Parts: sequence; structure tokens; C-alpha cells
Amino acid sequence: MIITLKYFGQLAEILHKQQEEMQIELPLSISALRKIKETEHPSLAKSDYRIAVDQVLVDDDFEINTAAEIAFLPPFAGG
Repeated sequence: MIITLKYFGQLAEILHKQQEEMQIELPLSISALRKIKETEHPSLAKSDYRIAVDQVLVDDDFEINTAAEIAFLPPFAGG
């Protein structure tokens, strides 16, 4: 299955891209996706970020079961 990964703010700067597509085997947990991306980009492992699936923030135990848009979001403050 192909998923779309989007990177925002400092994460896009770290990875030198704002978006990419990734071929994965489903289901895939968010924690497994983190491990894949942090292995590819060790500087990402040093960053604080959240992940959203189809515009909803999810926890690491969430499983991706369908084609999805995954957003890597840096810390942000509301006001």
C-alpha cells in the first residue's frame, strides 16, 4: 500500500522535503513507522514531534490499515 508522508516546520527542514510517498505492508503501527523514518534520518530521532493520520493526532499504538495521509508535526503552541 502507498501512504503519503507530509513534513511540517523544522521537520521538513531536517528531512529536506515537505512530502514523499512510501510503500508499506499493512497494518503498520505508528511506532513502527517512527522507527523506519528515524533509522533513515537519525536527526529525526532527536526531534520532538507528533503524528497525525488523515488529519487526526494519533498515539504510537495506532495502526495504519488503509491508504492514508500521514503528517509529521513539530511542537506547536495554541493561544
